[in-house]
Amino acid sequence: DGAIRTWRETAVTFTGNDPGAPWCSGMTSLRVPISAPPAAVNLFDVFGDPDGTDDALTFTGSGNTNAALFSSVGISTDVPRRLLLAFQPAAAGTAVITVRATDPGGAFVDGQLHVTVENFAPEMIPAAFSVIEGAAAGTVAGTLTAVDPEGAALRYSITGGNVLDAFSLHPVTGVLSVATP
Repeated sequence: DGAIRTWRETAVTFTGNDPGAPWCSGMTSLRVPISAPPAAVNLFDVFGDPDGTDDALTFTGSGNTNAALFSSVGISTDVPRRLLLAFQPAAAGTAVITVRATDPGGAFVDGQLHVTVENFAPEMIPAAFSVIEGAAAGTVAGTLTAVDPEGAALRYSITGGNVLDAFSLHPVTGVLSVATP
């Protein structure tokens, strides 16, 4: 109704047709690695109803810009209500999930969650190796170790600095050996 209400000397101006409509404070973005475990977003943290309790709100998924990214998207029935996201294995991309909160009087508000599923780069464990000059071919200098955040199998390769192809690197085990003495 456009009225100005005060409480403890704080002026609040309502705009729109229904000052009692549910509100959404905004959902944060969600960034997860490929093959991430299911995620849940507490909807009571971002939606509210000034006319009643949050558990009186009805939540529905009203949009998904990339359904192929998920094996399922749903709303829990327990309190607090949660947006439940299960990701497709090995799928990467972005999506915007729209959730609608409707109060018992039929007033509603939409909130959007921006989801990014990406293939994070493996992380190399720092290491230093040395071998004596003239070491025989096949002498092991050390083993490289890396971790993939998604748990995928890694392949190792030498990408530079291997003067005269002096070293070889096993692509699966990460074992670094003398190739040419």
